[in-house]
Amino acid sequence: MKIVEIIHALNPGGAERLLVDLSNRFVQDEDTEVFVIALKNRDPRNENFYVGELSRKIHFIPMGFGDGVNLSYPLKIYKVLQKIKPDVVHIHCVFKYLILPIIMKRNCKYVITLHNKAEEGFPGFQKHVLYFLLRKKLINIVTISDTNQESLRNYLNQNNDVLIYNGRKQPEKTASYPDIEKFFLQIRTTSKTIILLAIAKCSVQKNLGLLISSINALNNEKELNLDFKLLILGDGYHDSELGLELLTFASDSIIFLGPKNNVADYFYLCDAFCLSSLFEGMPITLIEALACECITISTPVSGIIDIIHDGKTGFISPDFSEENYKKTLLCFIEKRREVNKSELKEMFLKYYSIDKCAEAYYRLFVS
Repeated sequence: MKIVEIIHALNPGGAERLLVDLSNRFVQDEDTEVFVIALKNRDPRNENFYVGELSRKIHFIPMGFGDGVNLSYPLKIYKVLQKIKPDVVHIHCVFKYLILPIIMKRNCKYVITLHNKAEEGFPGFQKHVLYFLLRKKLINIVTISDTNQESLRNYLNQNNDVLIYNGRKQPEKTASYPDIEKFFLQIRTTSKTIILLAIAKCSVQKNLGLLISSINALNNEKELNLDFKLLILGDGYHDSELGLELLTFASDSIIFLGPKNNVADYFYLCDAFCLSSLFEGMPITLIEALACECITISTPVSGIIDIIHDGKTGFISPDFSEENYKKTLLCFIEKRREVNKSELKEMFLKYYSIDKCAEAYYRLFVS
């Protein structure tokens, strides 16, 4: 079987992480050939961040596209697909570029994964085109959590999606772990220090302002005598208006470390992983946290509310307000020892390993 995995770029992100893990898992099968097509490949923008993690057995095809509308791009993709002659084309986040190939090249199976809420994944005309293609059975669509599925069905008024939970290869400690451990010891200045981890690119969706303001406020309440440290992994904070605003707003207890390819080291060492997103699909970072037995604190977004049992396997704010996010952080401090961390790992192995995920996709591909 020839499988094409196609995405905008291999920069740090959840969809990108899933594509890499899936591709590496698929290519382990001797009768499977995998092609990864990345539309954008600019090193200064970290668009090749995960390229080095692709198996050498995978055919990597960088398209070198730029930003903005270019009517030649869909045709270029069509020509590449004509040359590869795939059995399956698996689409991540680049639906508009594949509309022409889907219509023109019908001798292969097209599968698209919805990585976010439906309104964000298929805005404007894309909603109507997707509706048409699904009705004509020219494409298959995968949803990645129960809430994500509900979002799509309400948006399109169709129920012909396939639910496949996201998966992740077991994150492992790297050679950098001893150095990261020393760093944690340096910033854990008191016995009361709580080190939190956030992994997010700079964007409105990730809503880091809520997390930063909550940490600032709690640390400033002298009667609570708290010492939160927040480590933020991700890019875009030093070269965007929003990022510079967050940098200015953040106190000295908040440390921006940039994108990292050894996130497992941080998961294993931190006290909790924090999400403050306004919306999600099924965060890969949440699955990584489960695999590393790391407690999650989050806003009530898709994926989180499908997996986490509040107070038992993590902590979920009832809404997106700073007041309630602060209360959730305080609840974590009070009840964190009640969380059975081994249960988090069991959840990962039972539902969210890359093997489980790849098996489900493969069944869809051959159906």
